Formats: sequence, structure tokens, C-alpha cells
Amino acid sequence: MSFARPATAASSSRVTLKAGDALAVVLPAPIGDSLIGLVLVNNLIRNGYQPVVFGRVANDLADWFPQVTVARPEHHERAFDTVIELRSTGYAATLSRTGKTLCLADLPEYGGSKHMVNRIVEIAANVFGLRDVTRSNGLVVPEGVMRARGQSRRDLSDRQPPGKDVERLQVPGAGTRSPVII
Repeated sequence: MSFARPATAASSSRVTLKAGDALAVVLPAPIGDSLIGLVLVNNLIRNGYQPVVFGRVANDLADWFPQVTVARPEHHERAFDTVIELRSTGYAATLSRTGKTLCLADLPEYGGSKHMVNRIVEIAANVFGLRDVTRSNGLVVPEGVMRARGQSRRDLSDRQPPGKDVERLQVPGAGTRSPVII
């Protein structure tokens, strides 16, 4: 991993990823932050990189991201040339051969008033220099997930108009876990 300051004003940080280097992306614990972090992961994959992803949410939703390699940190100490984390996690440095990480929250491009997904897309394009970028995190509904039938559901949050039905999916074999709401 190398840092260079470009001559353009478009980006104050530039990171050069080397093809073939071992690359890790460490996601924070909150589900929303992890899903946004997976936008970067998806863009890395689209551009030929093979990141290994760490984080509870990525582990729990591995079936929903079949193109992503998910691992547990205890099995990969000092295994990566480059470790990227959205926000400081406290354990990402243990994955790095040098003990250093690139924390996106420390980049000037991470701040501002833009939507977080747009910030991550801009970081993918302008900081990492990825050419094929998307706002998608690559989520794929797994086989066997089906719509709940014969159940009336209402969303009680203030984000939906009163009485708007919520589409619910039931995951076979989910045991006592609640159905997924999408």
C-alpha cells in the first residue's frame, strides 16, 4: 500500500493497491455501517481485487453476499499487505503485516454532508482509483428465502406512511430468529 498526493484538487489522498497483494477489509459492528462498507468491497471485487472481509455483520450475512470471502480475524493474524477499515475497530491492525491500517474515517474524503454511500463510491473512484464503480453493495437474496404468506404485517416506524404494509421474508431454518424485513 502506498500513499501519494495527487496534483488535482479532486482528492487529497491517493492509495495505490497492488494487484496480488493480500487485501483485507474490516467492517465496523453496526449493520448499517457494515452494509455501506460492503459497497467498497463490491467495488474492489468488480475491479479485480480479492479482499477478505472481517466483521460480525459480514459473517452473519455471508449467504447474502456470495461473491465476498468472509473470515474470522483470529485465523489471519499478520496475513495482509493492506488492511482497510471504515472506522477504527481495535483489531484490524492485528491482521496487517506492518501493524498499520488505512482507516477511511481519517480521510478528508470521508467527511462532509454527502450520503455515506456516495462518499464510499467517491473514495473507491478517487482515492483507490477504481474505474468500474457502483453504489451497490452486491447483496443477493439467497435461494430458499420466500415471502411470508397469509400474514398481515404493519411497519410501526415513523419512516413509512401509516398503515403501509411491510414485505417480510422468511428464511427456512432460521430457528427462533425473526424473519427478515425488507
